[in-house]
Amino acid sequence: MSEYAIQEMIDALKAHLNEYLNTVWKVLGVLSVAIGWMVTSDASRLFFFENQKLAVFVSIILVLLMFTHISTLLELYRKSGVIRKKIAGQVSVDIDAIVDTYRIRSVYPVVSIMVNSLLYLCLIALIKGSLFR
Repeated sequence: MSEYAIQEMIDALKAHLNEYLNTVWKVLGVLSVAIGWMVTSDASRLFFFENQKLAVFVSIILVLLMFTHISTLLELYRKSGVIRKKIAGQVSVDIDAIVDTYRIRSVYPVVSIMVNSLLYLCLIALIKGSLFR
């Protein structure tokens, strides 16, 4: 494998890790703000209580977004693993350590999916809970 091809794969690993982290942190931030808004705003809870169809619609959209988020994280993890396997055994130990720095470890998507899914479900519960106010 040429040095250029290895560098291209390392760059791809960097890009996948960067996209993964950006996705996780942006979703975490948006969900935190939305949950905070629902918890602290009587007006928002009243709004969803008075607009039950909208509350159901928003809940369905959130479920779809949650599954899209999960799919995105798993796809980035898969791509990272494929690149890592192509490089494995074909480079020196020093380069292998660099490659390992940029790979998405299996624990990342597990923890991210658990935390963000709980936040999605919490937000859905707050919106749906306003239906039973």
